Amino acid sequence: MIYGIGGGIMSTVIPREAKSVYWPKGGADMQDRAAKTFTFGYDLTDNNAYEPDGQMIVTGNKTRMVHSAVRHLLPQSPYWKAVADETIPISNMDILVTFHSTGTFAHKKMKEWGIKMSAAEEDAFLHHWQVALHLLGVHDQYIPATWADAHAQSDQVLTPILSPTMEGKELAEVLLGLTAQIDLGVTRGFLNEFVRYQLRHDIGDWLGLKRDYISAATIKNGWPLYIKFREGLLPIAPVSTKLFDKLIKSIAMAFLNKGESGKTTPITIPDGNRAS
Repeated sequence: MIYGIGGGIMSTVIPREAKSVYWPKGGADMQDRAAKTFTFGYDLTDNNAYEPDGQMIVTGNKTRMVHSAVRHLLPQSPYWKAVADETIPISNMDILVTFHSTGTFAHKKMKEWGIKMSAAEEDAFLHHWQVALHLLGVHDQYIPATWADAHAQSDQVLTPILSPTMEGKELAEVLLGLTAQIDLGVTRGFLNEFVRYQLRHDIGDWLGLKRDYISAATIKNGWPLYIKFREGLLPIAPVSTKLFDKLIKSIAMAFLNKGESGKTTPITIPDGNRAS
């Protein structure tokens, strides 16, 4: 939930990331691109992520190779060069910004929502991201050592740069449209409002997300109760439980390999850029 329609949509208002996703070859097929991105998250959070039977070391190295190819190819794109404010994409800073829109953002939301985490679980959550960042080539001196460091770094490098772009608005529309292919009774208005609930209303406005005030009220009042129920703090399921269950299922089915197994990582090396 947090990675998909929180951090995933936040990525569309990170200007450099939105442009570096939109203009490579993969940007022309965002459902496939999203499947690969969210499978990275699946492999990272698997219990055996870094064990011999886990996928994350392979996935991390494949992703690093893709980044290398994009660094070579994207500067050759006249479309990217016309809008980019950097000469080479996907720097250490860019990767750290992406981490903060996913890992640090997830930690923040879980704390805000009252999801129970022991100190050991919080440390483990950060550690698996630290290893992932190392695999992606981020220099160790830039990788936050604690969650306090991560949130401070996020405030410095992520929060101030959020802004709309043409590329980001189109990417957000494609990503949010993926769930429309999974008919589980979750309306687009409800999805729009959950994005606004996780992020900020100005981000929703930048992306042109139409308001649905009934859904907004349902989320504001129902989501905290849903979390308490799932955390074992409420003995009886709130009336909105089935709706939120449908939302979670639809997001998982839309983003994890087009509804197929989330345990595979079909990452391939790009051989060109987006045509237009």
